[in-house]
Amino acid sequence: MSLHRVITDDHRFSRTGFAEAIYSPGKRPEEIAAIGHRLDQARSAAGEDLDWPILATRVAHDDLPAIKAAWKKLSPNGALAWDADASMLELAVPGARRPIGISAVVSAGTTDREPAAEAACVLSTYGSDVARLDDVGVAGIHRLLDPTRLETLRAARVVIVVAGMEGALPSVVAGLVSAPVIAVPSPVGYGVSAGGHAALHAMLASCAPGLAVVYIGNGFGAAALAVKILRGLR
Repeated sequence: MSLHRVITDDHRFSRTGFAEAIYSPGKRPEEIAAIGHRLDQARSAAGEDLDWPILATRVAHDDLPAIKAAWKKLSPNGALAWDADASMLELAVPGARRPIGISAVVSAGTTDREPAAEAACVLSTYGSDVARLDDVGVAGIHRLLDPTRLETLRAARVVIVVAGMEGALPSVVAGLVSAPVIAVPSPVGYGVSAGGHAALHAMLASCAPGLAVVYIGNGFGAAALAVKILRGLR
């Protein structure tokens, strides 16, 4: 991909309520930095510096030094923030964020970390106060039903739930809270779990009302929907 052929969607946030992000696989480090710089300029020109982040998703750790070097040439004073669990880099980090409300990201187990971290990172960079509830899968449901955790969960205005195996956790959570719940199947499990397809089908077949489902591992997509929900509730 030649850099001069890249056309950024500078006004996606004002048009849709969720800004363009940089999907990093297939892009060279200097391209990631250059696209981020263009988005930073567009955000400033529109006066939306506090409203949306400039995110590079699914960034390979080995590409970080080259991205940072290219970014320093383009924006010497622009701060960067790296989230290793989410494999996400934020460029031109603002000094403050405009709050959009409380959310929760719930995961069944430690192996669901990556999509859960991706979702939490996106929500946080958009200004949400994110509560994390990890390792509360249905095999030990008492962990989720702890009064302190339930109070935290019920304070959220939107909830993202990540689970693999049989994918039952989102249905349980949707039966406990009044907020909309977004389910993310993760590619975790044995045998017929089939790389997350068993969880996906279980979530799609859920009897719990108010449950939306994204595709396997799509923490970013779940967070995009959550951000729109939160912004709509303000």
